[in-house]
Amino acid sequence: MAATEIPQAKSLVCVTSYTNDKGKVVHRNSTFSNVKIDSPVQNLMDAGLAIFNLKSEALYEMQTVLENKIVNA
Repeated sequence: MAATEIPQAKSLVCVTSYTNDKGKVVHRNSTFSNVKIDSPVQNLMDAGLAIFNLKSEALYEMQTVLENKIVNA
C-alpha cells in the first residue's frame, strides 16, 4: 500500500518584529487557526496585512502551516 496525505487544517502565522528595552530585536508569532484549506494565498496576505495595520508592531513575515493526515491508500 502507498501512503498518501489528506489535508486536515490550515493556519496563518504572522510574525511581528519589535525592539525591546535592551535594544534587541524580538520576533513574536500570532497564529490564526481554522483557515480554509483552499484559501488563496493573496486572500491570506490581504487578511494578515489588514489585521496588522491596526497594531503598533511591524509585520515581519507571514507563513502558512498545513496539517495533513497520513493514510494508506
